[in-house]
Amino acid sequence: MKVTLLRYDKDMKVTKENKLSGGNNAYSRILYSSLEKIGDKIWFIYVELDEKNNIGNIMAIEINHQALETSTPKTLAASSSMELSLPMMGGGRN
Repeated sequence: MKVTLLRYDKDMKVTKENKLSGGNNAYSRILYSSLEKIGDKIWFIYVELDEKNNIGNIMAIEINHQALETSTPKTLAASSSMELSLPMMGGGRN
């Protein structure tokens, strides 16, 4: 998945664009993502898949909404401490 941040003016014309990770497919192993406003900050929050396609780390990147600049990714929760996994595909039950 490629993620691009866009800012629009009052006429809905794009005034600023920021392709996260330079437009590369850096987010191809994301299970879930969301933009969230927490206090006065905007965060891109996502859940990575680990190497076995189980739930990986929960990550967050702060977004400066004026400049559309991003912070270094922060780990909110490490998958090793959560002991979570995804159910098997094909209707099988564990």
